[in-house]
Amino acid sequence: MQKRIKWKSLLLKSVMILLIGFSAYLMVFRSALKWTFEQKEYWLAVGELSIIFVTLACVFYGFSKHINLCICATGCIVLAFCYLHAYFYAFVIGGLYMLFIYLLGRTIGEFMGLHNVEHTSGLFNITYGIAGELLLVSVLSILKIGTPHRLRIIFAVLFAVLLVINRRYLNKMFHMPKTALVSINEHDSKICAIIFAAIITMVLLQIGRANISLDYDSVWYGLRSEYMLAPYTGIYDKVTAAGLVYTYGKGIETLCLPFAGLTSFGFIYSVNLYLAIGILVCVHKICRCYTSAAKSLLTVLATAVTPGVMNMAVTAKSDIATTFLELVAIYAAIRAYDKERKMFGLAIGVCILSFAFKSSSFIFSSIIIFCIVAVMFIRRIRFECSMIKPLVLMSSACICIMGRTFYLTGCPASFLFPSLWEKLGLTIKEPYGWSVVGRVSVGELFTWDYFKTAVQRLLAILYAPITEPTNHVIIAWSGLLFVFALVGIVVTMVAKVVCGQFEPIFKIYPVIAIWILLSGASIGSIVLLTKPDGNYFELWYITTLIMASCVVNVEFIKSMPGLVLIGYGGLMTLATSWGWSLGLTPISFSNYGYYNSCDFVEKYMDDNHWSNIYHELIKEKPRAMLFSEKMQYDYFLPAIMDSWSETRVWGSSWITASVEEFLHYIQISDIQYIIVDQNYLLTDSDAKMVVEKMATEGYLQTEILEENHGLFKVVENPSSIDTTAIDFVKCNKVKVMSGVYDDSWATPEVELTADNSEPVQIEVKGQLNSVSADSVIEVYVDSNKQDEYILTDFNVDIVIPIESSGTHQILLKSNFSIKATPPDIRKDLSYILSSVEIMQSVESDVGEK
Repeated sequence: MQKRIKWKSLLLKSVMILLIGFSAYLMVFRSALKWTFEQKEYWLAVGELSIIFVTLACVFYGFSKHINLCICATGCIVLAFCYLHAYFYAFVIGGLYMLFIYLLGRTIGEFMGLHNVEHTSGLFNITYGIAGELLLVSVLSILKIGTPHRLRIIFAVLFAVLLVINRRYLNKMFHMPKTALVSINEHDSKICAIIFAAIITMVLLQIGRANISLDYDSVWYGLRSEYMLAPYTGIYDKVTAAGLVYTYGKGIETLCLPFAGLTSFGFIYSVNLYLAIGILVCVHKICRCYTSAAKSLLTVLATAVTPGVMNMAVTAKSDIATTFLELVAIYAAIRAYDKERKMFGLAIGVCILSFAFKSSSFIFSSIIIFCIVAVMFIRRIRFECSMIKPLVLMSSACICIMGRTFYLTGCPASFLFPSLWEKLGLTIKEPYGWSVVGRVSVGELFTWDYFKTAVQRLLAILYAPITEPTNHVIIAWSGLLFVFALVGIVVTMVAKVVCGQFEPIFKIYPVIAIWILLSGASIGSIVLLTKPDGNYFELWYITTLIMASCVVNVEFIKSMPGLVLIGYGGLMTLATSWGWSLGLTPISFSNYGYYNSCDFVEKYMDDNHWSNIYHELIKEKPRAMLFSEKMQYDYFLPAIMDSWSETRVWGSSWITASVEEFLHYIQISDIQYIIVDQNYLLTDSDAKMVVEKMATEGYLQTEILEENHGLFKVVENPSSIDTTAIDFVKCNKVKVMSGVYDDSWATPEVELTADNSEPVQIEVKGQLNSVSADSVIEVYVDSNKQDEYILTDFNVDIVIPIESSGTHQILLKSNFSIKATPPDIRKDLSYILSSVEIMQSVESDVGEK
């Protein structure tokens, strides 16, 4: 019998190893990550983090009997790592800011008499602090002193006051027993040391690449709060930008607002990094309500190696903050269910607060609220007055943030429930419009073809997102550990029901109820949405791992397949990120632990010919509209700026429907400048038509032209036409690529490149020193000989017609040359090139052919 069980176990483990191996093969060799795994930067990061892991494990195990020494050694390693990877100041100041939030929350709790503050969880104090910060910024914005710079001053003074008020508590807090590390002294100290080391290593992974993980969404709105959220007086500034992201609930941006406008983006990222650590703490606390310390730590490790969770820690997006609040709500609900019923109000309030951070929280947080209310109804728990205070605090903070959306758009949310708002008599203000995520129709949902497609997509997302509809999920993938946990939960639960073992289920039924509903909502979203992102389901990933710790045997994680899954998750987390970063920030002693993001931005502007426009805009911070194809980093232009493409896709379609509508949008949005990238106009005919008509009607006045970029001032009442602006937006340009010296002497072969969007002609003018009877210049366009010009006098006057639009290579090949006058040693001088111009085609017979 024992042999049979061993063979079954061995067979099961072999099958699991094969499944893991095949998934790894697909991800390494068949996915978008193939290039990443071929780069030395990735493997250097693997090596460095492996050394960190081994060092930390030795520290935890070697100093397990000396907790204070262990903490000091670990702190030194973490700070040294931060210093070498230019994140020291961001990490330290971010930590002080979280301490400010913590003390603010504790003080609010004491003032309002919220649930025995002295013994309440630090997670609840942070939650109170987040609500307090949102309320404080809202009030300061109403008073017209809510800009980032003023907030930094006010918060610094308030922080000093809070330190004085809470000095006795701080003294106690720093001398509390180090309960998180005491478990190392138990009989499984080696395992605990390894787990602690692995968890900290995964956090350091995110810290190590924070400076090189600029993602599209963060650059689009999260890192531009100085311009798009509070440019003048605070978060209620009337910035009329039709893009959907500018009317989202700005919870995370408001929380990070004191760091907006600093020279390093790392300060903003530090808030999410610390909240990610808060998620790990929250996971541990939830698990400890039902399982052992060992299982709880393993669940924290499983969460830390889940790409879809930890990869969101180095973004300026709201996913981490929302998930943190939702987990705090679940933890509060569990404590309320066990014995502390007053916490039901806090749990519901925290869910309401999450509405201010992310639109999808209206679905997942509402599920938690529904479960809490259902439990209260089943257990006949009355809603007491003591539950109202935290509910009022959290709801007030949420109302302040959603009030901004209402002030701008006329509706609490332009992304959700448009039919509901319309039934309530609310109409959305101009220029905003209703926006919804792409989803399938009800009729299509019940067809066999779509069912097969949905199942294939679901399996691909879970096992290996390498197909065309799912490859975008890689950067926030659930990881294979989640899938095995999911299967393990289902198998175990079915087995318990079949065997009649209902007691373990009833013991944790609040968590089971939340998990079942979250699973249904998540799977439904994957099926219904046309292109779901992996970060939508962070809460599902985490609650599944928590459920697994409650019902699945911990021995699985300690087995070979379990260890392989954890290692696989760690490697995939390093290989992926929301910003597609590669490896870690290069180690440097010269940066003194600080990464200056402004240096990166200015270098980008210099390298991409934006420098003059960048320095002009930074003087006044104007309102502008961008026409560009390089959307991500071009958003760093220092202006209150939205773009044509985002307005077209994520805004109101009427704005880009015609020139008249666009001019109307410019007027109501107070747009002062149009910023144009010619390369973009060549790819978007509608944008080119609109800008060209504005130029021809005199609405654009040239300020700066720099290579293929132009800055144009918008003229309200045109009185003259700027021909320079017209020529620029027509996108007809020619450039000398080679064959001409700095003093304008041309060699026998001159190469030109022409870009045109309409039939044009290129005029080349120059002068000769001498003329012979056989002086000839041949003209080649795209390697084909087009003309031959015989020069009869001392003037070079050539016209090159180009009928087709696009990019063209032009070669001017002369059959004569002279030597320069000594001491000039050049021997290939042909003629002096005076000018090369491009213009619309007209009939002309210049020169003798």
